[in-house]
Amino acid sequence: MNMLKVVRNLTPKRLRIEGEDGQWLVLAPLGTSGPVDDKAGLAPFRLERLMLQNLVSVEDVPATEKFEWVFQLALTVGFVYLVFGTQLIGEVAKSHPTVAEYSVHLWIGGALVIVLCLALVVAITWKGREVVQRVAAQFFSLFLILATGIGLPALAIFYFGGVRGLIHGALSLELLGRLLQLVFIATASLLPALLYFLFDRQQLGTLRQRFEQQIFRLDPSVKTLTDVRARYGQQIEEAYGAVREVRLIRGTRWPILVATLVLAIGWILTLLPVGDASKVSDPAQLWRFFEPQPTLVAFGFLGSYFFALNMVLRRYVRGDLKPKAYSGIVVRIFVVVVLAWVVGLLFPDNTPRHTMGLILVFFIGIVPETGLTFLRESLSSHRGLGWTVPSLEERQPLTALEGIDLYERSRLMDEGVTNVQGLAHHDLIDLMLETRIPAPRLVDWIDQAILYLHLGVGASEDAKAVAARQRLRSYGIRTATNLEQAVEASEQRGRPGQGGKQDQPDAAEAGRLLGLLNEPTRGDEPLRIRVILDSLKDDEWLAAVRYWRKKGEVEEEVVTLTPSAAA
Repeated sequence: MNMLKVVRNLTPKRLRIEGEDGQWLVLAPLGTSGPVDDKAGLAPFRLERLMLQNLVSVEDVPATEKFEWVFQLALTVGFVYLVFGTQLIGEVAKSHPTVAEYSVHLWIGGALVIVLCLALVVAITWKGREVVQRVAAQFFSLFLILATGIGLPALAIFYFGGVRGLIHGALSLELLGRLLQLVFIATASLLPALLYFLFDRQQLGTLRQRFEQQIFRLDPSVKTLTDVRARYGQQIEEAYGAVREVRLIRGTRWPILVATLVLAIGWILTLLPVGDASKVSDPAQLWRFFEPQPTLVAFGFLGSYFFALNMVLRRYVRGDLKPKAYSGIVVRIFVVVVLAWVVGLLFPDNTPRHTMGLILVFFIGIVPETGLTFLRESLSSHRGLGWTVPSLEERQPLTALEGIDLYERSRLMDEGVTNVQGLAHHDLIDLMLETRIPAPRLVDWIDQAILYLHLGVGASEDAKAVAARQRLRSYGIRTATNLEQAVEASEQRGRPGQGGKQDQPDAAEAGRLLGLLNEPTRGDEPLRIRVILDSLKDDEWLAAVRYWRKKGEVEEEVVTLTPSAAA
């Protein structure tokens, strides 16, 4: 029986494979052909020889991934029945006491359970136990998160917000206000977590293919996908799963549940939906239910939530939303709460300065380093104390590089990159896999970081280094490779036959054109520009950055392979 196959190009080149009778098979770089018959369609091309050379592979046509939706639907139906079925059957039995009618409902429930069991057996047989366990784990973790985000504020409002008395009475604006308050708190608490579960449905295969395409521009030692998988296969599987896995990112989801719990508690304490609901006579007064408490902790939480929501949205759009991000949210909230307690000593309640304190702790929630800097300066300048508080500021902050803002810095810090030096010497491949920040952006940041370090910016006496960096930027030189290219072009202009002065030293010409020197060199003192360029030669990742710049787009060289040539 003939089967449909696809032919995949394992190289970054365009392959034109010539077969018998003048037939051609053209494959785009790292691309695949359309479905072809495994015998009649592929026989004229004798692909076995190309497969032995790791130039192409022949694979089955990918199946449509509908398994998870069907299995989760079965789980949902079965779980809802198991939770509510007993109570439902009891109510039906009271209304329909006859055994026949009662047994009908039992048969319906039993049929649903049987369907659930059959779906589980088929799923394990078809997809394997590991995939089924992950689908079930995702379903139950989502259920627990929804129960936390909705149940916790609902219980607080029902038992402590005066809703029990309002429910038994006539409809009122107070009841409407409490219900709207519940919807707002539940939505705000669940939104970050729901973005993760929505992201978890995206294709992992696309992210894996994007990395495979980019690695050819960074590593000149890999020529085919076989080389890529041999060298980086373990890292790829840890980040994206096995080759056949296209959905359901692995990893524990407990950080998401904990983050949802902390967010729900934070919103409850911020809006404080407790006590007897005040009389509301005008619909415009419903806004009272959404006024935050004027406390430092509440406004610090709002700042943290502001940062967390924007961070989660950015990582969701980039395809980089992982449970680890929610651990950062929890840590940030607790750090801000502690800082708010300390800052509260300087801004007591019921004083004119309290409003300034609320604004300050809101910004501390966005940038916790603001609070540490404020406390340090306050203690250092306080009369009579004379304390010298050590600075906790980073002397080489990531935000000193172009393109890195607070959110990107937070993402890099999650991977252990806390300053420019750490970025310049971190594993670039690991950052590509873990952060999913676009590779061109990562390459540019590392290129900037290398120049930043070699110029001495961030050192104890960095005035000259900062001036040199600013001077370079005025010439449009932002990165180490920019500097090398500009010096090379300057030297070319200073050589005989290139339109330059023949008696002018090449390095001096380059130094003057780039403006690195404020005065001529003295005696045997080496030219600073040349020393910097010499020190760049052995930098760890600069060779990969140079290759990236030189390579440009993935090469699409046309290679004609006839059956005889393939041999």
